[in-house]
Amino acid sequence: MCKQCINIMGGQKACPQDQVSFGNTPIDQLPTNYPLLMMIYRPSELPKDHKQRHYQCRSYIELDDEKKSYFNDLEKGFGDISVIIMQMINNKNYQSIFSRSTIRKLFSVLHSQYITNEGCIKFLQVASNLGEYISIDFILHYQNHQELKNNLELALGLQQGQFPEPAIQEKILKFIILLIRCSGISSEQHLMYSILQLVERTDQITIQPSVEYIVRLLFGVHCFEIEPIGEFSSIQLKPTFRNYESLRLVYGTVDVRHMTQLT
Repeated sequence: MCKQCINIMGGQKACPQDQVSFGNTPIDQLPTNYPLLMMIYRPSELPKDHKQRHYQCRSYIELDDEKKSYFNDLEKGFGDISVIIMQMINNKNYQSIFSRSTIRKLFSVLHSQYITNEGCIKFLQVASNLGEYISIDFILHYQNHQELKNNLELALGLQQGQFPEPAIQEKILKFIILLIRCSGISSEQHLMYSILQLVERTDQITIQPSVEYIVRLLFGVHCFEIEPIGEFSSIQLKPTFRNYESLRLVYGTVDVRHMTQLT
């Protein structure tokens, strides 16, 4: 979590993009996140001595020697994760294996503040989820693409060829945001119908199953809320999901959950 985001948020406790929480410790009492800085600066430009790094951080100074040792070991481990992320960002072979959800999870690990017990527990939870995501990415990467699609369609109760391709997913998600923002959508069925009206007439039949699947999936994880307007009501996206990246993130998370159940 960067200070610029924190200042913009004004009292909130989670990043608006990835919902990374930073707990209740005042910002000025948290240690500088050197593993994140390692992604920006060369190692020679950063202090290597822990006392030099954190001599102004009250939370670090108040730790006893044993807890300082644990903290230092964790910081080194996070630094190793930074090196791995940089390799992934700069290498197309890595990018072809790991999904955007996995990259986000890696950054979430780096965002963790592990100076408190609360932070350490959260780190362990995130690390556990990260292991699951990485395992799924390897399974999906080395499995035959057509076989994977067939298995997913079978598990989700879709007809053959109905699982949406990434480009179709992106188009439908952006249509949802546009329609919710600019039109008076009154129901789940109304939203599906309105999306299909934005698609070329020749494509409506082929894309309809994908539209139904994605809209129902988002309704199933409660991304929408009902806003009364006089005698009528309008469906709105919850504030957390009103931009493409956050809506894409929740959609991808549910997809990964389906894949986990399948594998």
